[in-house]
Amino acid sequence: MSLRECRLVSVFAAALAVMACGFTPALQSGSPGRELHGNFDVSVHGEREGHILETLLERRLQASESANLLLEAEIETETRRAAVAGAGGIDRMALDAVARYKIVDRSTMKVIQESSVEASVSYSRSDDAAAQSLASRRDAEDRAMQALADRIVAKLLMNPPERSS
Repeated sequence: MSLRECRLVSVFAAALAVMACGFTPALQSGSPGRELHGNFDVSVHGEREGHILETLLERRLQASESANLLLEAEIETETRRAAVAGAGGIDRMALDAVARYKIVDRSTMKVIQESSVEASVSYSRSDDAAAQSLASRRDAEDRAMQALADRIVAKLLMNPPERSS
C-alpha cells in the first residue's frame, strides 16, 4: 500500500469514527450554539487587551447592538518571571489573564449570569532587543485574549443564559 493510500484510509477511518461517536458540530443549524449568534452585544473594559477580547467575542457570537443580552467583561493581567535568565539575557515570562464577565438582560437590566475564565501564556523577553520583547509581549497578549474568548464561548455553550420572561 502506498503512502497516499495509507493517508486516504486513515482519513476515512477517522471520519467514520467521528460519525459513529455521535459528534455534531456545536454551531450547526438548530444546535444550542446557533442560539448564541446574534443574541449578544459585547462590551469589554480595558485598553488594548479589552479591544482584542471584545472583537474576538463579537466575531464568535455575531454580536448585535440591538441584542437582548449584553455580555460585559473586565480583564486583569499579571506578568511574572517564569524562568531565570538564560544565555544572552533572555528571560521566560508568563502572562496570566483573568476575564470576569456577566450577562445582563437588557429588558430588565438584571444580571442573569456571572462567571470568570483564566488563561496563562508565556513569552521570551530579551534585555538586548526591546522591540522584539514588545512584539513578544503583544503576541502573548493576543494569545491570552484568544484563549479567554474561547473559554467564555465554551462556557456559554455549556450553560446558555436563560432570559427572564
